[in-house]
Amino acid sequence: MKFCKNCGFQLADEAGFCTNCGTAVEQAAPQQAYTAPQQPYAAPQQPYAAPQQPYAAPQQGYAPQQGYYQAAPKVSGLATAAKILMIISTVVMGFYLIPLAWCIPMTIAYNNMLKNGQPVSTGFKICTLLFVNTISGILMLCDKDQ
Repeated sequence: MKFCKNCGFQLADEAGFCTNCGTAVEQAAPQQAYTAPQQPYAAPQQPYAAPQQPYAAPQQGYAPQQGYYQAAPKVSGLATAAKILMIISTVVMGFYLIPLAWCIPMTIAYNNMLKNGQPVSTGFKICTLLFVNTISGILMLCDKDQ
């Protein structure tokens, strides 16, 4: 069965013209077997080019810089222990509302200093020793990384 390419009318196999619209019907050429392309696959002209800028080692902190995320700073075991003891002291002092005025802000500030890789001042360490937790303050003072 053939169909007219102009109007879509069904035609007889031997028809030379469409009986509906009068368009000439192309005679189907005898089918040939599939032949492979004459030219073989051509490899790309240039090999893969490496990026123009070499990978830059990330700096401390979490802020993205030039598409890369920066690595978190290393935190010593003494700093982690001091942070945990500060949190415990803040929870224990929750029964006394007035000491929370300095325990919570100092604990949050110390956590932010550790996260951002900022140095912790000696005054902050001594205030922690006196007002938050004695052991935390001693651990902070003994920590050489801070």
